[in-house]
Amino acid sequence: GRGYDEDMLADYDVLDYSVDATYTPLREWMEGRATMTVRVRSYVLSTFTVKLAESLVVRSVVGDRAGRLLALRVRGQNNLLVSLPTPLSQGELITLTITYAGRLQSLPPDREVALAGEPQDAGVLFPDAPVLTPEPRWVFTNRTDWYPQAPVTDYATATMRLTVPSTYQVMASGEPAGTPTVKAGTGPRDAGVTTYEFAARQPVRYLAWVVSKLAPSTSATVELPPAPP
Repeated sequence: GRGYDEDMLADYDVLDYSVDATYTPLREWMEGRATMTVRVRSYVLSTFTVKLAESLVVRSVVGDRAGRLLALRVRGQNNLLVSLPTPLSQGELITLTITYAGRLQSLPPDREVALAGEPQDAGVLFPDAPVLTPEPRWVFTNRTDWYPQAPVTDYATATMRLTVPSTYQVMASGEPAGTPTVKAGTGPRDAGVTTYEFAARQPVRYLAWVVSKLAPSTSATVELPPAPP
C-alpha cells in the first residue's frame, strides 16, 4: 500500500556525526566542533540548511572539497545556511566541519517526565516526608539544537568527545568508549577537566547528554536456594 517517508523531502541525509564539545556549567558556555558526513538526496544541491541553536556563534564552516564555506544565520530561527561554490548532484558525499561557541542554557524535562525532589510533589503525597533536592543537572537533547544537525530528523552513527570540569560527570547517547581522560588544573580553584568519549555504532535518531555530579551504580548477584520439589 501507500506509505510516507519524511526523508523523501530532505535535501540531504547525514550518515555520521563526530562531535567534540566542551561545556562549562557555571557559565553555561559551550564550545563545539562537529563534523557531518552527508549524502545528497535532491537532484541538485547548492545550499545546506543546518539546525543549530541561535545563541551559538558559528566561527567557521569547512568542507572537505571546497575549503572554507560561506555561512549565514536566519534571524529568529535556529537555522544556518551554508552555500557551496559548486552544486552537488544526487548521491554525492561531502563532509562539513562546523566550529561554534556561545552561551547555551539547558531546557527542563518534558512535562510528561516526573521531576524528582520537587517540594509540591512531596508535600501532597507525603506531608511529613523530607524533601531531597537533586544535584543541578544540564540536559542537552535535540530540543536544544546543541550540535549541527539536519532539519529533518534521521538516524545516523556518531562519536562524541565531551569535556566538562572534573567536578562533574557525563552520560550520553551510545556507549562509553575508553577511559575518561583527566587534565589536571593549574591551581586550587581550577580542578581541571575530564573528557568522556561515547560511540553510537548503531544509528540513533538524535544525540543527547547530561552533565551533573553522578555516582557510579553498583550491582550484585544473589544466589537463591533451589525451589523445593
